[in-house]
Amino acid sequence: MFFIGLLSTLSTIVTLLDLTIIRTFIIYLLILTSISNQITLFSLMIQIIYILMNDSYMITNISLNYFLCKSISYIINVFTFIGKWSTALININRLQQISMKTNQFSNIKRQVFKIFLSKH
Repeated sequence: MFFIGLLSTLSTIVTLLDLTIIRTFIIYLLILTSISNQITLFSLMIQIIYILMNDSYMITNISLNYFLCKSISYIINVFTFIGKWSTALININRLQQISMKTNQFSNIKRQVFKIFLSKH
């Protein structure tokens, strides 16, 4: 899964960094989302390797074991949330662009933020 994700990430970055594409905030958010998802996949692979090594008693240092257990989980959570927030910002920007064309952005913006804040 990691290698398929790596191939997908590389193709996304090559496509989005093409000179013919206009650099906008959304392009950079898509690149950020792609990179954060790849780091999450890499961290998941490292966590699986860590669990296998820990189960076979290859890691005997208690401090190292504790550090790896906490840090890998933290990295996975951080980059997962970076990907989620980037996707949310892309969707809010898309909604803003659509709503500005119909002059209803102020009402929809308030509704979106009420829904978004009520769930977090």
